Amino acid sequence: VVHVAYSRPTSREYNRVTYVSYFPLFIHFSEQHFGILIMAVLLPHQDAELFHLLDEGLRESKTSAGFSWESRHDEQIKALVQKNPKSCTFKYPFDRSDRFGSVRPIYAALALGASADAVELLCDACPASLMDRSACGWTALHTACAHGASLDVVQVLTQKCPSALAERDIKKQTPLHAACESVRADPSVIEYLVRMRPESLRETACSSGVYGQQPLHIACGFAAPFESVKLILQSHPTAARKADMDGRIPLHLAVCHYLHKVQNLHTSVFDRVLPEDSLGVVRLLLEEHPRAVKTKGGRKWGTPLELASNKRITNMRSVLHS
Repeated sequence: VVHVAYSRPTSREYNRVTYVSYFPLFIHFSEQHFGILIMAVLLPHQDAELFHLLDEGLRESKTSAGFSWESRHDEQIKALVQKNPKSCTFKYPFDRSDRFGSVRPIYAALALGASADAVELLCDACPASLMDRSACGWTALHTACAHGASLDVVQVLTQKCPSALAERDIKKQTPLHAACESVRADPSVIEYLVRMRPESLRETACSSGVYGQQPLHIACGFAAPFESVKLILQSHPTAARKADMDGRIPLHLAVCHYLHKVQNLHTSVFDRVLPEDSLGVVRLLLEEHPRAVKTKGGRKWGTPLELASNKRITNMRSVLHS
């Protein structure tokens, strides 16, 4: 009996993936890398149930703007894991294969926002999955931080595997860097990561193609919540003076983010004004390092004041001048 699960193209033709399951076999074919067969694993049909549930969720999350992981999905995960714990030990080619590669189910569950109870059950069913690596070098903790997991989920993962706090991905990012790069990261998660491993604040990584960035650089460049930036700055004040490999200090990154943001405001091209709450991070950085406003950012970058003046952003210039 042959059952074709589904066949779908990705955004890039050479990365198209086709899944065909032959009961009782599950075979994964990929056209990536000259269309050669990259995986062929014996997998009983019932072991694919958890994969199908999570993979459908990942595909729906990409196509539906209002997608949310409901509690009933958590119950389904728990039921399937309790029914067949062995299904958590297999590595599956989930929908986000460009980032994940073939990974165990806990990665997809974390990306979807599974609850702490469901994540704990997945951890207990396969403890080895906590230190697995995805295609981009993420551990389970990286995945949770990058996808805005709740504090309860992050605590479960760190309690099960404390050493994950120090692990780095292919961009040399720790879980703290990954949380700062995520627009969905809760300030309580960043506070917890800083408290559990404060040395991460001084470690540099690559973000947006630029090396030498500490968590404060990333938080400013990706518009982390004001509370998160304030916490990082209070815990490691000298980071406000640290330049990345492009010569930019955190103030450059904060100003650049708001320059990009102001382009989306429906106002005149002259004397545009940013929302007042967007300037809080800039004020924080200036309080810690007042001379930052006149710091040149390498050959390609001027000073933060020059960046704001070129775009004629009225209240940004006022804050920088003050």
